[in-house]
Amino acid sequence: MKLADFGLAREIRSRPPFTEYVSTRWYRAPELLLSSPNYNSPIDIFAMGCILAEMYLLRPLAPGNSEADQLMKLCLVLGTPPTDWTEGYQLATSRRIDFPRCPVTPLETIIPTASSEAIDLILKMLQWDPNKRPTAVQCLQHPFFSHDVK
Repeated sequence: MKLADFGLAREIRSRPPFTEYVSTRWYRAPELLLSSPNYNSPIDIFAMGCILAEMYLLRPLAPGNSEADQLMKLCLVLGTPPTDWTEGYQLATSRRIDFPRCPVTPLETIIPTASSEAIDLILKMLQWDPNKRPTAVQCLQHPFFSHDVK
């Protein structure tokens, strides 16, 4: 699968500042929702996790109607961001946002038709902290893409 939004296309060596407003809210990584001025390829991995979940659900995973609602919907699925995501909490504080206290909703209950490999890959792609998301190569090496998976 290829993600393309040529309105945000940049050369690989582009330097900040990048575009501040990013469209297609339902697929936005949390760091974008929190207005991080620094972002890179992990935002695409997050978007792919949202799209993969949507392919099973046949509807968006977290269809927020504003940036604040989008963050709330992500919290309802992924749980409250872990406290070790320092950048996220700093961004939230600077925007006067308090993350709601939410437990993780097991993805298996939201997407019962997904295999355990699919669930595992989606969860890895949807990490709050962009530094903890897998790279595209790591995603392709995931057992979800094994020929043995049914």
